Amino acid sequence: MQSLRTLEHLFHSPLVAHATIDGAGLIRSSNPAFARFTRYSTQELEGLPFSVLLQSPLPDATADVPTRLCFRASDGRLLWGDACLFPLSAVDDTSDGFLLQVCDRTRSHLDQQLHKGRAQVLELLYRDHSLPEICETIVRYIEALGEGVRCSILLLDAERSTLHKAAAPSLPDFYSDAIEGMRIGDGVGSCGTAVFRRERVIVADILSHPYWQRARRLIERTPMRACWSEPIVAHDGNVLGSFALYYDTPREPQADELDLINSAASLTAIAISYKRSEQVLRDLDRAKDEFISTAAHELRTPLTAIMGYADLLLAGGYDSALQREFVSEIYGRGEALERLIADLLDVSLIQVGRGLAFEIKPVRLLPIVHRVVGHFQHKSPLHQIQLRCGGGLPEVISCDAGRMTQVLENLLSNAIKYSPQGSPIVLEVQQVGSMLQFCVSDQGVGMTEDELRHVFDKFYRVNASTTAPRGLGLGLCIVRQIIEGHGGEIVLKSRPQEGTRVSFSLPL
Repeated sequence: MQSLRTLEHLFHSPLVAHATIDGAGLIRSSNPAFARFTRYSTQELEGLPFSVLLQSPLPDATADVPTRLCFRASDGRLLWGDACLFPLSAVDDTSDGFLLQVCDRTRSHLDQQLHKGRAQVLELLYRDHSLPEICETIVRYIEALGEGVRCSILLLDAERSTLHKAAAPSLPDFYSDAIEGMRIGDGVGSCGTAVFRRERVIVADILSHPYWQRARRLIERTPMRACWSEPIVAHDGNVLGSFALYYDTPREPQADELDLINSAASLTAIAISYKRSEQVLRDLDRAKDEFISTAAHELRTPLTAIMGYADLLLAGGYDSALQREFVSEIYGRGEALERLIADLLDVSLIQVGRGLAFEIKPVRLLPIVHRVVGHFQHKSPLHQIQLRCGGGLPEVISCDAGRMTQVLENLLSNAIKYSPQGSPIVLEVQQVGSMLQFCVSDQGVGMTEDELRHVFDKFYRVNASTTAPRGLGLGLCIVRQIIEGHGGEIVLKSRPQEGTRVSFSLPL
């Protein structure tokens, strides 16, 4: 049994927290270390029921082995400490109680729990759970570490600059619905600002902070009064979204809480990056299979025709005019086959990062344009293919004539493929300042916004259905490489059922 007269020596310890609790469960004395741990003053602690602080069941008072206990600080935070309890007796043995000895283990406890959380998330990734399931697991795990905290994970749509809910199980549904799809920006709440600035944003009092003024009426309908938001950043530096902690009372974060939100955001970044990379690999694998199937068909079609016409020539018995027609067909199919093989070789160079080869030299502009347009006017007489040249065009430009022919052929071929017979297809050429601008426009089926986002991707076909025009999905990818290789740029605009307009410019 410890004597109260011996406690003075223990209370001088600057690192170990001590407090005495009497038989009625009231705190009778405490040292400065205990006051710092609980965030009360020693005066506030005196006479305070110990049950106000303790959030864990009280262990056996005779145990002298440290037990991990959970405490609630004066600001509402949960703290963890390794505690020992020693029975006490007064000098006259008329009352009893115990001496509490606590070593702060809050930081190590959170680290241990985060380690368990990471292991759990890795297990979910290994078992191929969906990203929403994993994000909700992360959120609920972080919420369990601190009482009164609500978490959310918002994912960034980088192309639209908007945020979308991945997980927010403890936020009011009407609030989540209201902020769904909000655009990021400087001063747009905590999350919108954090993602826009690519830095942590701490708002200790939502109702008085300028970032939340536009959403004040919305946030007033919720119990949430503080919001700390951390941008979720991938290993390559791209921002993926935000991880936010909400509290129902205004409050500033402690150092370990800042570490907590940083760790949570890093863990979320791993999960998002992994699932997105996994999806990319699946898409590439599917695209590869579709490409192999399409390539086999595209290569077989002209080859079958070539072999068929060659068999007819070998059989003999046809007049010279018909023989010339057969040879012309063989030559035309051979050209198509050559273009397919050239596209495959080009995309293989792009795939390995070597880039396309160019032979840039002065060439006459208009003969190239007239030759390409004339070829398609003859090849596709059911379409109205028009050429419009502006005044004052340069006679000679510097470019790779073969590659420029390849660009124009590809764009006109696409316009013909996706336009109804009899509709106009226009190639315009004009000088705009120091740039030479080309534009191919049609009134065909057009494209959706989602299709436009992928139209320059390798192997992407706007319509992959069996009834769609055939193709390898390489043309526009190669076209962009050629244009950019000449120091120019290409822009494609389209709307469903209204047609497509492809413009590219070359420096003079």
